[in-house]
Amino acid sequence: MKYVLMHKKEPVSLLNITTQGRNAVLKAETVYNKSLIPPGIYNPNGILNMKNLSIWFFSRGIPATRDGLSEALPLLNAEDSHEILLRSHGLSLTDHYWFQKPEENLDWSEINFFQNDFSDDIGKALFGKIPKSLNIDFNSPDAASAGNLKKRWTIHNGIRKLIKGGEGSFFQEPFNEQIASWVMDRLGLENTKYTIGWENNEPLCICSDFVDINTEFISATFIANLLKKRNDDSFYEHYITCCSAYGIDARPSLDKMLVADYIIGNRDRHLNNFGIIRNADNLQWIKPAPVYDSGASLWSRQAIPNISSKYEIPCMPFGNNHSDQILLVKTLPSFDLDCLTGIDEFIKSTFSKNPYMPLNVINLIATEVPKRIENLKIIAAQMESGVKLNPQVSKNFYKSSHDRDYQKRPY
Repeated sequence: MKYVLMHKKEPVSLLNITTQGRNAVLKAETVYNKSLIPPGIYNPNGILNMKNLSIWFFSRGIPATRDGLSEALPLLNAEDSHEILLRSHGLSLTDHYWFQKPEENLDWSEINFFQNDFSDDIGKALFGKIPKSLNIDFNSPDAASAGNLKKRWTIHNGIRKLIKGGEGSFFQEPFNEQIASWVMDRLGLENTKYTIGWENNEPLCICSDFVDINTEFISATFIANLLKKRNDDSFYEHYITCCSAYGIDARPSLDKMLVADYIIGNRDRHLNNFGIIRNADNLQWIKPAPVYDSGASLWSRQAIPNISSKYEIPCMPFGNNHSDQILLVKTLPSFDLDCLTGIDEFIKSTFSKNPYMPLNVINLIATEVPKRIENLKIIAAQMESGVKLNPQVSKNFYKSSHDRDYQKRPY
C-alpha cells in the first residue's frame, strides 16, 4: 500500500509499505525532498538504504514484545501493531514525521499531537481497559511508542506527559527512574524527571515530553549511520565523531551517561534511547537529548544472589559489560564521585514508597550501589596514575550489535 511520508506540512517521499505479520517491505518510490528524509536513512555514499528505512519505520511502532499488546489487539480490532501505526498516520510526540495516503489531503496543523487533543482508546487498551465504544479512535500517539513496558500518553494542564508502568512482582522500574535521575542530577547530566503515580494499585512513572512543536528527537541508531566508521575507531568514538560533524560535542554528556549507567547497573541503554534534539524547522542540531528510560537497572528482576557489586552486569551499546564499557570514559578521573554521598539513603527512601519491594532487597541494593561507586573511584585512580586499562570492546561492535538488534526485533 502506498503512503506519502510527511514532515510537518512537507511531502518527503512516496513509500510502498507491505506488512506481513512480523515482516515488512518498504520501498521509496519517489523522494520529493531529500533534505527531509529521516537522518541516517541514506548511506554515507548517498545511496538510500532500504534496510535503514525499514528499521526507522518499525522503530516508530509498538514492538510485538510490548507487555499487554497481545491482549490489546482484539480490543482494538487490529491484526498487529503495524496496522495500529498506519491507522494513526504514524503521528508521534517524538518527531514531526507522519504518513498519509496519496489521495488524502490532511492538514498537519489540525492533526499533530503537539497542538491538538488526542484519543486515549489505544492507550487504555494497552493497559487492559476495554474501550467504551466499538468505534475505536486511532487518533493517538500511543501507536508510535517503542519499548516493552506498558505506556501511554496523556495531556495534563496542557502538558504532554508519558505514563509508563513497571513489570515483575516488584514493579521496580518506576522507582528506578527516580533514583537514576538523582544520580544524573549530581553528575550534572540533563535528564528527564519522573514522578510516581498509581493505577489499579500498581505504580507508574510519569514524565513530560522533552520535545515540542519546534523540536524533535533523533536516536543514536540513525546518528551512527551518518558517517562511515573508520576501522581504527571504536563505536563510542564513531558516535562522537558523527555528532561533532553536525556541531554537537557529545563526549561530556555521553561520558556522564556511561558513568551513571555504571553506578545503577543499567542493562538497556540501547541505541534508540539516547540521541540528540534538533530544530524541526531548520533542521539544525541543538544539543544532546535529556537522558531517559533508565528503568532496567538496579538489579530489577534479578535473583537476590545476583544483587552484588561483584556480579558482572551486561550492558549496551558500547560494550558487553559495564566493567569494559566504563574504560571508554577517559575523563573519569575528572568526576567528583563524592557528590553521590548519601545515595544509599536516597535509595532506601525511594524504594520504601513501593509496597511490593521486600525490605531485605531494598537494603541489599542500597548497600551494593555505593560499592559500585567505590569501584569507579579505584578505576579513576588507576587511569590518573597511568595504569594501562584496555576495554575489551570490538571496533566493529556497532555493526554486530546493530545487526543483532535488527534481527531480534519482534516485528
